[in-house]
Amino acid sequence: MYGKRVKCPNRSSRVFNVVDDLPAPRSDVIAHARSLLLLGGDSSPDEEESISGSAASDEKRVRNARLKEELGYALRFPTFKEGIEHCFRAQGTGIVQ
Repeated sequence: MYGKRVKCPNRSSRVFNVVDDLPAPRSDVIAHARSLLLLGGDSSPDEEESISGSAASDEKRVRNARLKEELGYALRFPTFKEGIEHCFRAQGTGIVQ
């Protein structure tokens, strides 16, 4: 996770959620990455637990509407899918088109 502090005039105490436009559980993100890596199939319960740990039950979904409406921010990669695909392409990892 990357963070960046942005100064907002007259809003120094406001908090903005910086998340993508497609809230999804970790399992969906992992499944998408696996499909791009041609791993296919479902991961085993042991693998899921090792990847997500006990935090999976604590997942929260948040909105980024204030970030976009009040600050006019536009995400470079609107969803985790575009972000993961960009990372794989940047690393030269072969992915399914």
